Amino acid sequence: MREFLHRHGNSTNFQLLIYGLISIIALILSGIIVLSGEGSFQKYFGTYPPMLVMAIVSSLGGGIIFWLWKRFSCYVLKPKPPLLQWNLIICVLISSMIAILLDINVGFNEDINVLFPFSLLFYPAIGFLVEVLFHILPISVILFLTSSIFNTPHFKDMWWPYIIIVSLLEPTFQIFFMDAFSIGAIIIWLNIYFFNLVQLYTYLKFGFVSMYFLRIIYYLVWHVIWGYFRLDLLF
Repeated sequence: MREFLHRHGNSTNFQLLIYGLISIIALILSGIIVLSGEGSFQKYFGTYPPMLVMAIVSSLGGGIIFWLWKRFSCYVLKPKPPLLQWNLIICVLISSMIAILLDINVGFNEDINVLFPFSLLFYPAIGFLVEVLFHILPISVILFLTSSIFNTPHFKDMWWPYIIIVSLLEPTFQIFFMDAFSIGAIIIWLNIYFFNLVQLYTYLKFGFVSMYFLRIIYYLVWHVIWGYFRLDLLF
């Protein structure tokens, strides 16, 4: 495996293949949910067909991934291990535990999580969509504008400004769906912002797959495992 990665890992075809496989998995998981009649996607997509939305986002992400790879050498999967570092995983686990503590003390809505077992299908699929729309899409837009206007150096030579700005999007978006603005909302915003900083740093360091893997860990702890127990414990 290492020999294969060493030989082919830096090729465009390999990078696109890995992204394509993740896209297909997300589409398959979405298709199972749709065919089952479970309405998890309606909360996010409204009346738009979930499969169409996922297909459009997947295609959009593929074009962005290709451009980021060719223009700035942003990996989908780095050929050299490790996939991740333990300190990054620990940061994400801390962030997910903070979310659980906030739920216990602040009290989120009863229907905040998709119920098990559909949560095992839904969150990997929606996590893929989130990575495209909240991370690689805005990063590509900023990089396109700055590189066109200011002839910006390589992305990895001045990455902190991009990460700081793009990390603002997801927590700010989620705050809009809260019933009221409070101290709890500020802590939630800071926690999600911290999580996004860790994720985008991971993207820079290890690639898209590693960033996506961190979100899977976060969702597994917060939405799937805690989501399974919270209804009996809190309601």
